[in-house]
Amino acid sequence: IDKKFQNKGYGSTLMRQLINCIETISAGSNSLIWISTDKDNSAGISFYKKNGFDKTADTCGDEIIMVYKWA
Repeated sequence: IDKKFQNKGYGSTLMRQLINCIETISAGSNSLIWISTDKDNSAGISFYKKNGFDKTADTCGDEIIMVYKWA
């Protein structure tokens, strides 16, 4: 999302739609979405947490791994 459009809810709306689409397509076959972000990207980490992702103990280079789980 371009900086001038950030903090207006567009990213969260898009993330919710993406998660809903993945949940529908997966039809219960997988209940995890994995993402990674730079460990120093506090805005990104906060965004993902706000949208239901949790930090894991795993890393990939300088990136932390986060996961979204649904039932």
